[in-house]
Amino acid sequence: MNEKLILEFHPAFAASSVFDIDMNDTAPVMNVNTFRLQYATPFDYKIISSDSFYIKISPDNYRQFKAAIDQVDFIHYKNKEDRMIIDGIGGKITRIDARSDTTIITLQSPEREAFITEYQILDAFFRLVESELTGIEQIEYLETLKCYFDYGLPIKQTGNNPLEYRLWGPLTSNEKKDLNDFLQNLPDRQPVIFDCTNFPGMGTMYYELFRKTNTEKDIYYLIKENSEQEDLTQIGNCRIFRSRNDLITAIKQQ
Repeated sequence: MNEKLILEFHPAFAASSVFDIDMNDTAPVMNVNTFRLQYATPFDYKIISSDSFYIKISPDNYRQFKAAIDQVDFIHYKNKEDRMIIDGIGGKITRIDARSDTTIITLQSPEREAFITEYQILDAFFRLVESELTGIEQIEYLETLKCYFDYGLPIKQTGNNPLEYRLWGPLTSNEKKDLNDFLQNLPDRQPVIFDCTNFPGMGTMYYELFRKTNTEKDIYYLIKENSEQEDLTQIGNCRIFRSRNDLITAIKQQ
């Protein structure tokens, strides 16, 4: 029997999902199932929509993933005590080895510092799926899922010319220092694109910081065509575009 790793996620405000990774060294595959649940009570629910597909994992990505998973000490792992989760994420990681021995790791909004083994697996998992799943809806779902775990400031560089960053998660009080440092270090006389097409929003505490940044930096904001993005409207005096072509044209005309 091939080794398997199954990751099941139930985020509070997004679709649930199961990623079933068949760790066959010659032909590794991943089955993905996303679904929405309708709850009558915490223990009484039904599936109201679902979608599933599978992919063949590329050899290079699989080798990196397997090398990371092989470093996890499943034999001596002990689950932490159960705790109540209100608006975070629940789920589990199931590892089945070649002898059919099974280890189940419960996920309950784990913090990185306290749940080292969980993040060994999650880090390897997100590296794998972010490389393999490249459709827009898939990327957006993975970004939403990642928001429920400890991955720091939800901003990543996605382009160089022009300089572009993607805001992929909410900006909360937890990111205050990192966000301040990031904005201060942006170039002064160079156009910078903020891709906000999957940006869920920010705390109002950051409005003044962004207003100040808009006056000091050359920022352009890209949002979805049907999006209002109330936060960006509130921070004012900024360039908001619903079309990438229009945004690039505006940069060239400045």
